[in-house]
Amino acid sequence: MQVYESIQEINVKRPTVVTVGTFDGIHLGHKYTFDCLINIAEQNDLESVIVTFSDHPKEIIQNRDVQILTVKDEKIELLRSIMIDHLLIIPFTRELASMNYKTFTKSVLIDQLKMKNLLFGYDHAFGKNREGSYQNLKDFGKQNEFTVDRVESVQLGNVTVSSTQIRQLLTDGQLNKANRFLGRPYLLIGEVVRGEQRGQSLGFPTANLKPLHPHKLIANSGVYLVKVEFERKVYHGMMNIGVNPTFSGTDLKLEVHIFDYNRTIYGEQLNIFFLKKLRNEQKFESISDLKDQLNSDLQLSKDLLRRQSF
Repeated sequence: MQVYESIQEINVKRPTVVTVGTFDGIHLGHKYTFDCLINIAEQNDLESVIVTFSDHPKEIIQNRDVQILTVKDEKIELLRSIMIDHLLIIPFTRELASMNYKTFTKSVLIDQLKMKNLLFGYDHAFGKNREGSYQNLKDFGKQNEFTVDRVESVQLGNVTVSSTQIRQLLTDGQLNKANRFLGRPYLLIGEVVRGEQRGQSLGFPTANLKPLHPHKLIANSGVYLVKVEFERKVYHGMMNIGVNPTFSGTDLKLEVHIFDYNRTIYGEQLNIFFLKKLRNEQKFESISDLKDQLNSDLQLSKDLLRRQSF
C-alpha cells in the first residue's frame, strides 16, 4: 500500500476504483466497504484507492471538538493490513469543506486519480452541504464516464455498526461490544512520557502514555488487559486509565504495565490494543490493599491469556 498525504503526491498507473470517507474507527462496516473495493478492482483491472482525512470533518464543518476513534497514524497502521493499492490521507480544510461535489469529483477523483468507479457508503455524501449524494453522483457519472456503486450497512444484533455507536460503547465501558463492532481490539497509539514513577515502588513499573491527538477518544476509566506492540515485538500488559484516587489524583492518566519488561522507553511510541476490561477504577484504603489488587489483576490477566486467544 502506498500512502500519500497530499493530492499532488499520488501516482496511479491505471484507472481506479475509489471510496471516499472519514472512516473513523476502521470498523466492520468500513472493512466491508474495503472488501467490496478490492473485489471491484480485481474484477475490472483497476487500482484501488481510499481517500480519507487526517482531521474529522465535523471539527471544521460544525466548529466543534470531536472524540476521534482513529487518529491519522492509527488509520495508517490499521489500513496497512488491507490489500489496497493507494491510501490518500489529506487534511480536511475549510477550502475543501466549501468545494462543490462536482469540482472535487472532477479535479481530484477523475483528473488526479483516474477514477472509473466510485464506491459509496450506505449513508455517505460529500461536497459542500453534502450535495454529493449517491443519486447526484450517479447522474454526474453518466456525464463523466464513471460508474457509482453503493454498499449496504453492516448489522450486528439488529444494530447498524457505526462510529457513533462505538464511541458510545467505549464511553460506557462496554469494551467487548465495541470490539465486536470494530472487528478487532480498540487501538490507541501513544508516546511514552515521564510520570511520577509510583508504579516502580509498587512493583509494577508503568509507561505513562500521551495520545497522539488531544481529541483521541480514551476508553472508560478502569483497568484493562492489553496487547502492546513496539520494537517490532508483541507484549501483553495491564493498562490503568484514571486519576489514581488512592493517591488523591485529579488528572487523567494512562499507564501501562508491560509484563516481564522493565526497560526505560521514554519517547517510544506504543501501539496499545484493548483486549478486555478487568475492573473499574477503585480507591483503596492503603498502599498494601492496592498492591494486593494489582497482584490479583496480574493473576487474572495471565489466566485469561492462557484460556483465550486474543
